[in-house]
Amino acid sequence: MNNFHYNPSKKSNKSLAGLILTVVGLALLVHQLDWFFFPNWLFSWPMILIIIGLAKRANNRSKNNSSWLILIVIGCLFLLERIFPAENVVHLGWPVILIAVGLWIIFGRNQEKVNYKQPFSKEAFVNNDFLNPDPEEPAATEPSYTNQTRTEGNEDYLNSFSMFGDVKKSIMSKNFKGGEIVNIFSGTNLDFSHADISGRVVVDVVQLFGGTKLIVPPHWQVVSDIAPVFGGVNDKRIPHTDMAANGKVLVLKGVSIFGGVDIKSF
Repeated sequence: MNNFHYNPSKKSNKSLAGLILTVVGLALLVHQLDWFFFPNWLFSWPMILIIIGLAKRANNRSKNNSSWLILIVIGCLFLLERIFPAENVVHLGWPVILIAVGLWIIFGRNQEKVNYKQPFSKEAFVNNDFLNPDPEEPAATEPSYTNQTRTEGNEDYLNSFSMFGDVKKSIMSKNFKGGEIVNIFSGTNLDFSHADISGRVVVDVVQLFGGTKLIVPPHWQVVSDIAPVFGGVNDKRIPHTDMAANGKVLVLKGVSIFGGVDIKSF
């Protein structure tokens, strides 16, 4: 007996892609036949960014992923430059993009929920290690802050934010569950060689004038759903025979503006 699993999300994705292609094709046909007047800006490359952003929004089930909005904002800015060439809209575009990315960082990122309503405990306060340090333990040293940070952690969730600096981190978790990477004029290097995942794991990537380098095990399958703007995703690995069989899938989602993502294996 054959097991058939119906996945409505895949069908809706295909229907959406087919609808977009049909509408674009009909518009091009009408434009070529001069049946109806279409402005030239309607068939410009900024419209492609807007269409991709709308498609990502229609297919996006995560409330925290706002990469679609960044694509639409960039597309609209360059589109307004074509519609109103005398207004120099693009000169105002970069501040607007920086504001949009900043607002996304403030409101759109996953924030860890901390419970501040825990009852006050006198015993916990009196027995605090900071107030009563152990004389036999060595004193903690002050952390050093540099432009480059390298850490090793076995956290199941990744939360990497870098601005005007570089981050290097080795992921040691044997049950990695995903996370997010934000690069602004900076770069992030992540080593997953000693990590492991189970099933499908999603990592959100948003970078502006930045880059991300990932070292993943050769038997992991990496699926890119990143929308690059003047950038790209480069998977330099040799295809492994066990990728489809083991079910370990690392999904990259988000947007990369003037930046790239490199994927390697050792």
